[in-house]
Amino acid sequence: LWAGPIEDFDVALKHYQNKKFDLSTSAFKDFIAKFPTHERRPLADLYYGQSLMQLRSFQDARVVFSEFLKANPDHPDFALAMYREAECTFF
Repeated sequence: LWAGPIEDFDVALKHYQNKKFDLSTSAFKDFIAKFPTHERRPLADLYYGQSLMQLRSFQDARVVFSEFLKANPDHPDFALAMYREAECTFF
């Protein structure tokens, strides 16, 4: 059965909501690789970075947030990404 981008994103988000951060990290990473131009890509980046933070992979998460900030200066969650990037620098 083929799953499309919306289904892949929703599965990744469900893993995140259920605090299965190892699964959400890999699912969001896969989504980003498979659908790099999808409209949900910015949200996938944010959740990917936050999943990495939950796994205490702060350096990797910082890179994700930094790239998000460069690519999405007008995104509604820009301030959140700035905060998370700074938080990763602290840890």
